[in-house]
Amino acid sequence: MTDNIKISTREEAGVSLEAVYSLCEDSFRQWTDFGIDLNLYSLERYKNIIRNATIFVAINTETGELLGTHSLQPNRKKKYVYGCFLAVSSKAKHMGIGTKMFQVEEEHVRKAGFHYFQETTSVKAFWSVNWHRKNGYRIIGYKRSPAKNTAFYIFRKQLTPSLFWSGPLAPITAYLHFLVSYTITCLCKTSSGELNILGKIAKKAVKKK
Repeated sequence: MTDNIKISTREEAGVSLEAVYSLCEDSFRQWTDFGIDLNLYSLERYKNIIRNATIFVAINTETGELLGTHSLQPNRKKKYVYGCFLAVSSKAKHMGIGTKMFQVEEEHVRKAGFHYFQETTSVKAFWSVNWHRKNGYRIIGYKRSPAKNTAFYIFRKQLTPSLFWSGPLAPITAYLHFLVSYTITCLCKTSSGELNILGKIAKKAVKKK
């Protein structure tokens, strides 16, 4: 079904930033159907976040149409890549484009010497949560947005061998990370994601150190 789809970087495909922005803006509007506030996915916020990111695109080789985009932000110090803002055209839903993009990107990330892939998705986006879990991602964190009352899961997929993150210890490691993240978020932040009194005290204590 994706035989006529080519995945590459935006520059390699010759796709303009305006075309990417347009596709993302259309995708953001779809979130309202699932009760997710659009302010969390504004175009201006997207432009700011992906300023230094590598943007991958999915192109229909027969028509030249842009069908998907996804941005990768490398953390060279910690050797991981954060993937954000996957957008697929409404014309190409349920065609496996997102899955194919991730496969190409993971190989790219692995060859570049990074150890794992990290993603964030709203807990309300059940289709995204299920997709990540089905494709080898583990939930390792939990956070709330300071802008709106929205919670997110943090996912990780290990790309290189690791004592704690691959093999039989991986589920335990992921669960412990999630437990710590969830506990800190619930204890130190309000339902809107802002620091409560305990959180402010903890932040000051960390700064003093």
